[in-house]
Amino acid sequence: MIVYFKIRNYESIKNTLTLSFLATGISEHSDSNVIQKGRDELLKTVVLYGHNASGKSNVLDAVAFFRWMILYSATDLQSNEEIEVEPFKLSTETEDEPSYFEMSFYVGNIKYRYGFETTDEKIVKEWLLETKKVKEYPVFFKNRK
Repeated sequence: MIVYFKIRNYESIKNTLTLSFLATGISEHSDSNVIQKGRDELLKTVVLYGHNASGKSNVLDAVAFFRWMILYSATDLQSNEEIEVEPFKLSTETEDEPSYFEMSFYVGNIKYRYGFETTDEKIVKEWLLETKKVKEYPVFFKNRK
């Protein structure tokens, strides 16, 4: 069950964007669209809406890229191959920064936070944290700068 998904410096998304599944302050449809997980009340479904060309598809592309990196990058990429990440290109502030992806989620009753930062050349940072009560404990952290 997903708690949130965060992205930064990816396609049309410059600053950190968070897609949250937290059911804060929502009372409508709480009997059918809200589930209790640990200390969190989470939405079973969310809706992305907005004007044409506002970035909705890029959010979904980021989720797909995140999934692909988890499932296939270690088996499909050779160490010298380029990573097909598309950073935000309309600002000089972010041109040398890695793209950022992070998801908080539950597996059973255990809450985790996994993320990575990547350029087209390499994964710069990668982490997995487990939440026990209110404190996070590292499962692993890799910094390859």
